[in-house]
Amino acid sequence: MTSLTGDRVLILPSDSGKNVVVPVGTVAEGDRCVIMTDTSGKPVVVKLNTLSVGNRVLVVPSNSGKKIIIKSGASYLGGIILMGGFPNNFSNDVWRSTDNGASWTQMTANAEWSARYFHCSVAMPDRSIVLMGGHGASPAFKNDVWRSTDNGASWTQMTASAGWSARDNFGGVVMPGGSIIIMGGWTGSARKNDVWRSDDNGASWTPMTANAEWSARNGHGGVVVPDGSIVVIGGYDGSNLKNDVWRSTDNGASWTQMTASAGWTARYVHSCVALPDGSIVLMGGQIAGGIFKNDVWRSTDNGASWTQMTASAGWSARFNAGGGVSIRNGGIILMGGYGTSPTFKNDVWRSDDNGASWTQMTASAEWSARSGSSVVIIL
Repeated sequence: MTSLTGDRVLILPSDSGKNVVVPVGTVAEGDRCVIMTDTSGKPVVVKLNTLSVGNRVLVVPSNSGKKIIIKSGASYLGGIILMGGFPNNFSNDVWRSTDNGASWTQMTANAEWSARYFHCSVAMPDRSIVLMGGHGASPAFKNDVWRSTDNGASWTQMTASAGWSARDNFGGVVMPGGSIIIMGGWTGSARKNDVWRSDDNGASWTPMTANAEWSARNGHGGVVVPDGSIVVIGGYDGSNLKNDVWRSTDNGASWTQMTASAGWTARYVHSCVALPDGSIVLMGGQIAGGIFKNDVWRSTDNGASWTQMTASAGWSARFNAGGGVSIRNGGIILMGGYGTSPTFKNDVWRSDDNGASWTQMTASAEWSARSGSSVVIIL
């Protein structure tokens, strides 16, 4: 009997009460779909319910030729992982949530990497986490790379000094094939517009370009959309806040401007997330005059045009929120950050409608209020 391990599927109850499996992509949430036949041979029509999309399961064909579930996965195998940040001082603690941010468990109070903020982390296809660079103490700017294979409980150093210069507030993404791309950032003396690639979990790096077509900057957003292209969004170039958007289809080697001036006000240290449908959602940030924002914008054309989802989200105005991560049903989680009253935050919010409306998961998470964290989701 051949098994299909780790298939992405919809898990649905049939009229008989037994779970059945439908490959993701064949139906949309809320559809009424024929998914199996009953004992008489008639089709059973089931409306999709609130079960998570994309659960990882072990499925095998039965003697009848139908796939059956042997072991169903949890809603999250890894969960949402929050790392480091600045809660009145640099930190290197790691926290995990498996319930969309409502509650959190500390994985470690002191990770092997030194305390820092404005670092970058990515979730790899093998469900490991790679953490890179950032700002801390001695040295202030960092270019070390660390990897965890146990949801952040322990870490192995991949390199003490990557090929790229030490920096903070840079962009980092993971490509569908598992390559890591980092872009731009602030070295303490200069803003950068270089792009680097690693194919070995951050152990070694290859320069893709020393000077991308977009101006040197920090505090920009960076996402990978489902077609494998990279999109860089806004930021600060040392003189001006930006609201331009750029796209690369060759792993960051070259870039095309999607718009010189997006519909949203120029800003930096905003949060950006790419959703499974290919759209990009931008949230909050800081605009000129030190004004914090809590507006939300969405693009369905790789950043060329934008639609405002809300001018004032349920969460308070802030910048440098911890992530903005896409959960498996296409929802968005946003947490923490820096704003006013209080300045440092540890609330967690969720949206299931592309950022138009928000539900508070917790007003005060178990981790201390902070800014400059990195957040990933392990599917």
